Amino acid sequence: MRAEGRGRAPGQRYLPLSEENTDDGFVSETSWEDVAENHKQKISPSVSPPCSPSLINGFTVLHECLQEDDDLDLTPRGVTRRSSPRYLRRESNVSIVTHSSHEAEFREIVLTPRPTDGPVPTIYGSAVPHICLPPPSITLTPLPPPPISTDASPTSTHTSSTSLGERTKLREHGYATKRRSPPKHRGHQGPPSVSRCRVPPACFVVLCVGFVCLTSALLGYDIGVMAGAIVFVKSSFGLSDFMTEVTIGILNLVATGGVILAGMIADSYGRRACVMYTSLTFIAGGLLMTFTPTFEYLLLGRMITGLGVGAGLVITPLYAAEISPAQLRGGLTTMCEISINVGIVLGYVMNYVYVDLPPTVNWRFMIGMGLIPPVVILLGVSGLPEPPRWLMSRGRDEEAAAVLMQVTRASEINKAMNEIHEAQKQESQQGASWLDVLCPQDGKARRMVFTGLGVALLSQITGVEAATYYSDIILMQVGLSTQQEVFIGTILIGIVKVSFVVVAAYLVDKMGRRPLLLISCLMMSACLYTFAVAAWFFAHAPYLKVAAFMGFVSSFSLGVGPMAYIIPAEVFPMRLRGKGMSMAMLVCRLVSSLVAITYLSLQSALTQGGVHMFYATMCALGIVFVCRCVPETKGKSLEQVEALFA
Repeated sequence: MRAEGRGRAPGQRYLPLSEENTDDGFVSETSWEDVAENHKQKISPSVSPPCSPSLINGFTVLHECLQEDDDLDLTPRGVTRRSSPRYLRRESNVSIVTHSSHEAEFREIVLTPRPTDGPVPTIYGSAVPHICLPPPSITLTPLPPPPISTDASPTSTHTSSTSLGERTKLREHGYATKRRSPPKHRGHQGPPSVSRCRVPPACFVVLCVGFVCLTSALLGYDIGVMAGAIVFVKSSFGLSDFMTEVTIGILNLVATGGVILAGMIADSYGRRACVMYTSLTFIAGGLLMTFTPTFEYLLLGRMITGLGVGAGLVITPLYAAEISPAQLRGGLTTMCEISINVGIVLGYVMNYVYVDLPPTVNWRFMIGMGLIPPVVILLGVSGLPEPPRWLMSRGRDEEAAAVLMQVTRASEINKAMNEIHEAQKQESQQGASWLDVLCPQDGKARRMVFTGLGVALLSQITGVEAATYYSDIILMQVGLSTQQEVFIGTILIGIVKVSFVVVAAYLVDKMGRRPLLLISCLMMSACLYTFAVAAWFFAHAPYLKVAAFMGFVSSFSLGVGPMAYIIPAEVFPMRLRGKGMSMAMLVCRLVSSLVAITYLSLQSALTQGGVHMFYATMCALGIVFVCRCVPETKGKSLEQVEALFA
């Protein structure tokens, strides 16, 4: 059952093409209904049919189906339409694009021309030959579809391969062929799975983003562990309230410089280099804090760690936003806030584990356990891919296409690259400087920068940093008596925070960004007002204040916390994104350091109820800001988000 030249094989139909596309005027496409009728079997729609040589816009393409025994199969085409490209490899004058589906792995062999065959077409505007015109004397002959076994036994097999004459014709014209053993088929269940399994795009993206999120978890660990360790550090070095505030706040103050440096590294050397820099600073600072002989070296260690905190806060949301497809971007960017809260919980747990050690050494163990994650990051960063947008901004389109093959569906690769090319073409007309971020010239960029920096400011002006860094002190002030009770209380608060961040990650791409921001600001304001009233009028009701305090930090994790990373990463244009994210995180760390440094002093001046009333008012003003300035970006590509500010 074979077709030579223009002959029609049973189980095939021909569709006309325009004359400029092909001299033949026809393209072969499989009619699987005919195949099923010929074999008197009903084929499940989920079964991927095999492959064939076919004409696409006048170019002959040979599709090779790689199954467990690697047989060259020229049966009718169909499988590569539903499979996902994996990587591109060149062999002589043959380009090989590997595809994968949930059932098997396939190769698309693209016959490239010799110098006498004319110009070489390109893919995505790059120099990669994709579909090329072969010598006109070649005649490719499709084999019939494989017989479908009526026996469902997994041992049933069939043989399908090219003939010796066909292989000879291909070799005579310079096309490499290789005889392989026949594939094994499992009855009517389609081609068997192969051992070379490809990670699904969504899983691959989650793994990459989750790995980068370890840098944000380090900030969370510092927040959590210092909430307990600062009590013992204060007693070990005899610190005053002001020096205690400096010890806590200096990390975030120095992080502002780390944010600027991280933006420069991320834009100049790549996102992966920024991740490596982050891990190195955490290792250096952690070692110095753990083995410090004096208070001055402890401050130096916190300053070095602050550089890593700033870098981690920039690279995590930036990487997540750039490598994630639009439908996953919100939830994956929320992983940054999840990782921070997981780090906080781990810090609280380490406080509880080592609290019974002597007070001169227990805080060293608490801090020293934070050295494990940066070592893991340093060992694994080499396997992290650069985001396609950064690669294309450096003219490395072929590498960007290879990454897109790993992180998105095959049908969306061309569209994604075209959108990125178009956005970069528009942005290349203008350079990007820090002045462009601080004082944008056009109205659209001004609105985008105001929104991104405004959300970053909102996330810290609410006072949440003081609530986490001084959680042990606050819980002792509201009525918890022993250190063990305080640590257990902080662990419970951390677990609730993580739970609410997970809920936010689930809802952010369903409800949208604006609703979560509004609900979060409203609940935070209500909880802080309740805490203030309880502190003034119900001093002997500790559990009311504990409930209000827990509600405040949980409400933050539901909306404002994760949106502080999602919104800035989405609203800045590509030419400003690296510096814009750096500026947003600089605002976060600067305000955070001011909150941490002034909290105990404000509490002494305004009382506990007064300082919480002030932050409750800031949350209420945040509702007005969100209503007027923050658009909904759910489900939109980064290029489409820019259009919202036009």
